[in-house]
Amino acid sequence: MGIRDIFKSVLGREATSFPEWPSRWRARAAAGVTADSLLITIFAILGMMAGDGSARKLNKTLVAFGREVLKLNRTEELAALAAFHKGSHSESELGRQGERFRSATPGQSDLHQVLLETATHFSLLASPDGLGMPRRKLLAELTHSLDLPPEAVEETIKRRREVMRLTAEEEQGKEQTAEESQKRLRQKVRSATASDMDRSYTILGSEPNDTQEVIRARYRALIYKYHPDRVRAAGGEDKKVGEARLRFEAILRAYETIRLERGW
Repeated sequence: MGIRDIFKSVLGREATSFPEWPSRWRARAAAGVTADSLLITIFAILGMMAGDGSARKLNKTLVAFGREVLKLNRTEELAALAAFHKGSHSESELGRQGERFRSATPGQSDLHQVLLETATHFSLLASPDGLGMPRRKLLAELTHSLDLPPEAVEETIKRRREVMRLTAEEEQGKEQTAEESQKRLRQKVRSATASDMDRSYTILGSEPNDTQEVIRARYRALIYKYHPDRVRAAGGEDKKVGEARLRFEAILRAYETIRLERGW
């Protein structure tokens, strides 16, 4: 699942809403906050949600989010990474940063919700086994500063966990499908091998329970009988010589198949 698919699943938004992200955060806000400072605010909040212990391991996810969702250029990307890592060392400014974002985007509660859900996503990536009380408190503080309903966090976590569950089931389904494919392939190989063995015994006129001596004697008799040079020397026409050669080669292959299977 690509990063865009992850965020579309987490945020529960249609793909058509994603192009709005770049234009909306880049626009000069009514509160006088420039696009650059608003970008710093977004990533500082995400850093606080991730925490110091997980900041580095989330670098790739963060870069992909910046490039594919927010359409950042290289300069903006570096500034975002710096803000993210700075935010990961400090949780004390979360309320102020949340208020800053809200005041910079007045009347855009859906964008505030998107930010909360994105922050929750980073929190869950940082704490894959669940959110501890400190992280929940941080999300509650962010919810309050963005002037969102108190239950917004719980709804977001619930939706994200459902996405994680469905993703895990999808991956498990892929693994099972791959395993079943391998199983079918092994069965085909065994079936083909069994068929080859059956044909080989039939060509030599032998049975699977025959001894090595019996099979070898039968093989030598047939090799002598169908050797192309012997058939030609006996006055056989070209057609008969050709048929003998095909039979001769089949006898060689049949004996070799049995020999390898039995480990002679």
